[in-house]
Amino acid sequence: MPTTPSTTEDPCSPSTPLLLQRAKAGDTTAFQALYECYARALFTFFLGYTADERLAEEMVNDTFLRVWQALGRYREEGRFRGWLFRIARNIATDRHRRRQRRPPEVLVDEDTIESLTYPTQLANELIARQQALDDTYEALQHLRSDYRTVLLLRFIEGLSVRETARAMERSEGAVRVLQFRALKALREHLKPDL
Repeated sequence: MPTTPSTTEDPCSPSTPLLLQRAKAGDTTAFQALYECYARALFTFFLGYTADERLAEEMVNDTFLRVWQALGRYREEGRFRGWLFRIARNIATDRHRRRQRRPPEVLVDEDTIESLTYPTQLANELIARQQALDDTYEALQHLRSDYRTVLLLRFIEGLSVRETARAMERSEGAVRVLQFRALKALREHLKPDL
């Protein structure tokens, strides 16, 4: 599954209510359409949690299994995306309790570096960028779970404060405060040692 970040817009918002209605009635084609709309966003969210593509894909599947099982309890007064990410957050929390995280894998391959016009300069630049990404993922792993969740939902998934509040089962004000504190904690983890 590609690792590109999702957009801030809900990819299927116009068709989601109809797809949900059909999926609740047992239409597996409608449920598959929901999967195709939201799987990439969930994958990106889980990849930020785990830094492991295989595990992120597994967690996406676990999320949709729980969604299928809970569709009958979904109340349509809120946005589906917030409900979906609340389930995803719960799965991430459950996994975190059961498993140690592995460090992120290097995303720059040797063939790419060798094919560059200025291999030394560009390779150093790519390595520096990858190191910054690795450092950020590493710092995220050291944050409290709720700090990590708010940062992933707001900045990786692009959820609004309202959607994040719904996913985290908190007030919008609490999410804003949590985001501020999480960013401060992330900056502290990323500060170079003096």
